[in-house]
Amino acid sequence: MTIMELQVLECPYCRGDVNMDPEQGSGVCTNCGKSIIVRKYSENQSRIIEDRKAAYEKIVQAKNLLESRRNPLGKDDRIRWLIDNAMALDSQNPDAWYLNAAFTMCESGKWDGTSDNMVSRARGLEAARPTKYFSYEDCMNVKKEAEQLSSRINKGMSGIFALVVVFLGFFFIGIPAILYLAGMLPLFVLGIMAGMFLFMALATLFALRAGNVKM
Repeated sequence: MTIMELQVLECPYCRGDVNMDPEQGSGVCTNCGKSIIVRKYSENQSRIIEDRKAAYEKIVQAKNLLESRRNPLGKDDRIRWLIDNAMALDSQNPDAWYLNAAFTMCESGKWDGTSDNMVSRARGLEAARPTKYFSYEDCMNVKKEAEQLSSRINKGMSGIFALVVVFLGFFFIGIPAILYLAGMLPLFVLGIMAGMFLFMALATLFALRAGNVKM
């Protein structure tokens, strides 16, 4: 009976242990379950290293572009393209997941379950690969800045709405009421003007809120 010697190698995908069978020329990673072929091991590892390097380059570019924006909120096709390509090259990169979580929040204007899931994924990956360029702290800083800006925008929108309501109220209610009291305007016309005021105020509110969501 031939006793096969098992050779332990590092998985190029997740860095787990791979029990290699020299006689079969292949093995399976005990961590991620990927099949590894001995004769292609070096070739695969070289390619993965190059992909990781390219992913980090895109992460750095995306981070720099995001940090250079005066307003972190809103879409940016260039940043989105860099993040998506970095994740396609290296899906186990925690930096990319943190960066994706932060920028997804910037795109939608709010932090939701999608970003939470990405952060959870990144924290799990950090156990094997610590972040290099975009950490959890960086992600939270972007979140904080974006939330502060969103709060200022909402307050500004509320102020604009109040001013518009005052203007519409004076135009549609104030002036007609004065004319009605002076006997120059019938009551039913005053009612029509009041209805128009209510409609215009509601339309303005919806328009302002819709504009805020798109930012």
